[in-house]
Amino acid sequence: TTLAHVRSLIREHNLDFAAFLEPMTRDPSFDIYSRRLDFHAGMGNTSNKIWFFHSRDFTCQILRDTDQVLHVKLTAAHLPEPIFHTLVYVS
Repeated sequence: TTLAHVRSLIREHNLDFAAFLEPMTRDPSFDIYSRRLDFHAGMGNTSNKIWFFHSRDFTCQILRDTDQVLHVKLTAAHLPEPIFHTLVYVS
């Protein structure tokens, strides 16, 4: 399945976080998808067109959430500075 393939890519590349634009599902169950993808937590923007997942090593704070933008701040104990991600979905 597609989900199994994505999970294998995440494991193969040791990803600590990942974003998905326009996930082809009607069920935004972030807890379920987090577990299936081996992430600690997941979230989506207001339109659920942008999904973001992260590992237990990171804390994620949403800074901006609109229909087309999800801007997050990631912090981790092993990093001296936070990481900022701006994820944009344009239809």
